[in-house]
Amino acid sequence: MLRRQGRFRDLLFTVGVNTALRISDLLRLQIGQFLDDRGRNKPRFWIHEQKRNKCHEVVLPGNFGTHSLRKTWGYHARIQGVDLTFIMHKLNYESIAYTKRYLGITDDELQAVAQRLNL
Repeated sequence: MLRRQGRFRDLLFTVGVNTALRISDLLRLQIGQFLDDRGRNKPRFWIHEQKRNKCHEVVLPGNFGTHSLRKTWGYHARIQGVDLTFIMHKLNYESIAYTKRYLGITDDELQAVAQRLNL
């Protein structure tokens, strides 16, 4: 079903990046474990990790979709010090303000950076 909808890779990546599960455990997941009857992501599910033989709850706070991949790229670019204007162009946005909002950058955070520079 996910393959037909073109969502297979996005959902596998999203679940993987947010849970740190091994690929062997990710590939054993069944649709009903993390999607409800309407096709929406469940906020939590249980999995039995094969390698370590442990059963635990997986919690995925938030709403994940295809933009999770873009936001993950933007977040890591930002953390590694990539200039916001480059991130803006890479994501094909027209304003720094929208890019800041998309990445969750607040004015308070920017002010804290300015204060740390202490020039």
